[in-house]
Amino acid sequence: VMLTALVCVGAAARAGAVTLRVTEAAASAQGEMASVCVVLEGGGGQVAGTSNDLVWDGNCATLTAGGCTVNPAHGKALSTAFPPGESFTMRAIVLSLSDTKPMGDTELYCCLFRSELTEPGSVCPVNIVRPAAADSGGNALTTRGIPGAIRFVGRGGEGAQPRARAGAPGPLSAA
Repeated sequence: VMLTALVCVGAAARAGAVTLRVTEAAASAQGEMASVCVVLEGGGGQVAGTSNDLVWDGNCATLTAGGCTVNPAHGKALSTAFPPGESFTMRAIVLSLSDTKPMGDTELYCCLFRSELTEPGSVCPVNIVRPAAADSGGNALTTRGIPGAIRFVGRGGEGAQPRARAGAPGPLSAA
């Protein structure tokens, strides 16, 4: 039932403001790996599972199959797929069929991207589309997505930008 709520388009959404936010990462050299995470915020302790697509520009970043890891702190599994016909798109579902207890605000998963950026100050957006969340009963919750990015800071940090939120969690840290 919960899986159906996550993947059904147009499912009636219950009241609640759930946000799936993509973090920002910095790369100081072309080819360097940068960890971008998806964070659950504002679920009010109701969210038992999520789904979303990450979409990026393949000219500025590369993600390979198996490059994402789940945060073990929330006890859910991460399933990923690269939908056929959709370039530079990864679909992610965070869910446990045996543990439907809700999660608090937490990092859901992180993915390693190889930066293809070469100019300090340049940015590669990592967008989140089709964000969805469901409660323990399989009811869809109103969900929005906030995109993130990989920033090329160059050697010595030139082109660095401050994070959107001070104290934002790092890769696979508990929020």
